[in-house]
Amino acid sequence: MARYDDLKGKEVLVTGAASGIGRAQVIAFLQQGANVTGLDIKKSDVVDPNYSSIRMDLRNTDSLETFIEQCKFDIVCNTAGILDDFLSVEGTDYSYFSDIMKVNLDAMFLISKGLIEQDKPVTFVNMSSYAGLFASGGGVSYTTSKHAINGLTKEIAFEYGGRGVRANAIAPCLVKTDMVRDDFESGLDYRLAKKTVFNRYAAPEEIADLTLFLASDSSKYITGQVISIDGGYSLGNEV
Repeated sequence: MARYDDLKGKEVLVTGAASGIGRAQVIAFLQQGANVTGLDIKKSDVVDPNYSSIRMDLRNTDSLETFIEQCKFDIVCNTAGILDDFLSVEGTDYSYFSDIMKVNLDAMFLISKGLIEQDKPVTFVNMSSYAGLFASGGGVSYTTSKHAINGLTKEIAFEYGGRGVRANAIAPCLVKTDMVRDDFESGLDYRLAKKTVFNRYAAPEEIADLTLFLASDSSKYITGQVISIDGGYSLGNEV
């Protein structure tokens, strides 16, 4: 893992912090000497004197807005997200669609808005997806939310860059987390992994490594970008 001395002592927020990519991000920032706060509906197993774990349902907008009003962060990793079982438009009712949006998109908007209104430079690293670039990475709810994340990221970067705000998004594909456990139980993982040039899924730590770079001064001239990290999957699988 590369060392980013400028991250030491930074106040970092990670949503979806209890598992998968979010957990890997928490550990990565702690290893850099940052102070990390994690939000998740589930209990975190990470124990560190510089880590504060808070259990919160991101769909509870009142609790989320109150929390943001009371905090100041230098870096925000909007990582929390839920899948939608690859349901079509016809197979999705509005309440289900809305529930996905509340976690994947609405919480990200509220966190971003609350911190931007503090008029303090913040670096955002938002979690998009392969499904935010193409129409085959999820069902209508998940795919729509991830495309919207890309737009939100770019708009934040465009509107507030002059105030020292940076925002970028990461678009992973095939990451070995609990969210894709069914892939491994069904054997689908083998077939999908063969579509990458490396014949494997990414580890969450590999996404966390890119996160550190985007959060650090090493990327201080990069903003408004959606960066794919897919092992070459999209080279031959655009649709």
